[in-house]
Amino acid sequence: MSKKRRTHGKNRIRPRVRITCDGRIALGPGKVELLELLHATGSIARAAKRMDMSYMRAWMLIRTMNSCFKVRW
Repeated sequence: MSKKRRTHGKNRIRPRVRITCDGRIALGPGKVELLELLHATGSIARAAKRMDMSYMRAWMLIRTMNSCFKVRW
């Protein structure tokens, strides 16, 4: 995940938005980062490695997003 940046004494406002679905986080900063890395690398395994997480964890996050954003009629 993203590393904290030094502010060198300056205060910063950095809002974090999360979208929930049935009590689960459907989309948040970590999942957005995973999607960006997935797009950049073309691989769940490489995206997960860059985020220092297991392939299984990345796959579970993607499954959560898929189930939350599935079209329901």
